[in-house]
Amino acid sequence: AHQGPGLAWMRRVRALFDPHGILNPGKIFPEEGPAGQ
Repeated sequence: AHQGPGLAWMRRVRALFDPHGILNPGKIFPEEGPAGQ
């Protein structure tokens, strides 16, 4: 999977709209950690 500057930017945008991560956790972006890398 490609994880570059675009993915980091999308994570920041999502954090603006869902700061607590309650909307579909792990559905749009893989979870961070060993399984998500």
